[in-house]
Amino acid sequence: MDPSHTSGLSRKLMAVDWLKADLVAETGRLFHALNSGTEESVVSTLAGVVTSAYALGLRLGINPERLELEVQSVLEEAIGNHQELEAWFGDLSRLRHHFSRHRNTP
Repeated sequence: MDPSHTSGLSRKLMAVDWLKADLVAETGRLFHALNSGTEESVVSTLAGVVTSAYALGLRLGINPERLELEVQSVLEEAIGNHQELEAWFGDLSRLRHHFSRHRNTP
């Protein structure tokens, strides 16, 4: 096998491993922020979790638009299954509204 191809493949595998570790680390930071942080630190770490998930998806060949559509599908299913979070607070409907508004914005 061509050495330059091997190093490229190794780099891609290392990037996926790094992004997996980053996702776990961001989740850990989120848990700490939830216990002792400010709203700003919670928002920042939540954004880090979402960013890490999207970046990992990209490295795995998943288009961000496809991932967003899947999130919407999961929301629809959860709403249809009368998930408690939806029944109690309407959070999933609010998220669905956010994504649908976002997708219709030019």
